This record gives sequence, structure tokens and C-alpha cells, in this order.
Amino acid sequence: MRPLLSSFALLALTGCGAVLPPAALTPELREAPAPFRALYRLEGSRSSGLWLLVAHGTTGTLVEVGGGPGGAALSLWWTEEGMFQRREGGCVGRNGAAKVPPLADERLTLPREVLVALLAGRVPAEGREVAVGRWLSQWGSATLEVRVAGHPARWVSARLTAPGLENPLRLEVRKHHGRVPGSLLVESDPDRWSLTLLEFRPGQETKAPPWLGLPPCVGP
Repeated sequence: MRPLLSSFALLALTGCGAVLPPAALTPELREAPAPFRALYRLEGSRSSGLWLLVAHGTTGTLVEVGGGPGGAALSLWWTEEGMFQRREGGCVGRNGAAKVPPLADERLTLPREVLVALLAGRVPAEGREVAVGRWLSQWGSATLEVRVAGHPARWVSARLTAPGLENPLRLEVRKHHGRVPGSLLVESDPDRWSLTLLEFRPGQETKAPPWLGLPPCVGP
């Protein structure tokens, strides 16, 4: 399930037919998103029939992936301190703070604030407008360029690059619900993933999951 998860989170979104004119960024697009709960159908070139839950709160972000009646196959709690995973055997493991489920290539890192901003229809707060409708955000050796277009202004595509990454990650929004991406296509040749938004609940706070009270895992 790990490789699949990695792939999923590539967080990209693919786009629609019409090319919208660039739009200047509005203050709303740069605001940190309020708590929300989003449920997606997840399909990929190597997987199908999965669901993805991202529940973002003021103290952390819960990420779960599952399929069928078995419940969540992967559960992560992600905070400023790092990423914690519920593992088989009833213990809690700690992943590197930069390792994110949406990325297929472990050489890439994706900060939590970038992930939740994009899913909530925002651009990463840390960055700069390099041209009308173009927002550039950088962390470590990775660069994310986001294109903003339309009226009202919404982010419509993004491109993530990093040294050593053979194929950049391309993200385009195929459909919006207001400013929130509703149909997303993520591509990094030769792989392709899609996220279809099933439910988006703004303003719903998320608390730390009870399984954080389990004993820590022994070993890596």
C-alpha cells in the first residue's frame, strides 16, 4: 500500500478544455485555509476503487486511504512536529516530517501547508507572484509553479519540479466547486492519477485520532 499511497498524493489536478485568461491573485487565494474535511474517490494507473480522506484542523491533518468494507488501509496524522502513522500490530510509527502521501517520488517533499492550501483552492502562502496569474513557491530544492486564471480567480494548474526528478509532476484542475478543486488529474510520466471530490465540509474541526495513544513501534 505504501507505493500506492506515495503515488496518490501527488496532489495534482488536471485540467479542462478551455484555456482561461490569467488572473491576478486575490488576497483570499493567499489566506491559510480554515479547517475542512474532504472525501475523494481515488483512481490510478496502478490502483482503483479507493477512497481518500483529508481532514485538516488547527492542530494537525488526518490523511486516510482505504477501499472496500475493510476501513482505512492507511492512517496518518500530520503536524508541524512530523508525520505519525498507525501501523500493523497496533503501534504508532513516525515518518520523516517531509514525506507526504501524495508524492510518488521520495526525493520530493511537500509541506503540509502546501497540500491543504491546494486542496482548499488556495495557493501556498509562502511564495511570490512572478507574473500575472503565476505564483512561485519553493521549499528545499523543490519548486512549485501555480497558474491562476478565470473569474473569480482560481488556481487551475501547477507544475512541481526538483533536482533528480526525471519527470515533473503536473497538476491541473478539471472541475471546480466554487474555488475548491472538484475533479483533479495528477500526472508524472508514465503514471497518472485522478481525484474526484465526493464531499467537502468547510469549518469542520479535526482532532488528533485516538490511535495516537498506542505504543510507539519498535524499529524503523
